[in-house]
Amino acid sequence: MTNIAKEVKKYLDKSPCIRRNLDIGLINISSLARRIIKEQNLDTTAMLATISAIRRYKLDYHNPIFDKAIEILQMNSTIATRGRLVSISLFEESEFQELLTEISSIIDCRNLDVFRIVQTEKRLVIIVEEKNLNKLKSFFQNHKNNKIYRNIAEIKLDANPIVQKTPGIIALLSTELAISDINIVTMMIFNTEILLYVEEKDLIKTLDVLHKLCLIF
Repeated sequence: MTNIAKEVKKYLDKSPCIRRNLDIGLINISSLARRIIKEQNLDTTAMLATISAIRRYKLDYHNPIFDKAIEILQMNSTIATRGRLVSISLFEESEFQELLTEISSIIDCRNLDVFRIVQTEKRLVIIVEEKNLNKLKSFFQNHKNNKIYRNIAEIKLDANPIVQKTPGIIALLSTELAISDINIVTMMIFNTEILLYVEEKDLIKTLDVLHKLCLIF
């Protein structure tokens, strides 16, 4: 026997736009129930159970912090993408600064080549285009503690400046992508720009989630 509540939750978890409109009262619950029954191939006699599950979901999901985060993301956000990227991680190196200077002399930023850097006390992560990987291999051949992650894509979400003072933005994005079974390889935040890195095979699915969440079509 089909678990109606489980099917309703699965459907709404993957539909941020529907959840948002449901929460602010713009969706007729009976119409939504008929749509879920049809698209999830549920028993047509389960109308009342489906309506009940939608109402319970609405009460469980409502969170004013996420509501505000969604509202901000829907204020003039833009999305751009870059593909065929490579992430290179180096661990516990004492010559990070010297290494960066040498790498910077090779990557041609004037041609808008991707060159992203994140440095912590014990790790240096460099993201470049795959076409530049061969140019950099000589720098990493003598570094045993390194890891190369290929076939990743960058999604740049440029949001309203208010995003910097809005709690819940990153939690919301992470949750929505996780619900859609999308792994975030890494993430960078620069003022109003949020850079998400995912596997290239998940790029289209990620864009679909973000477009619906930010109302970008």
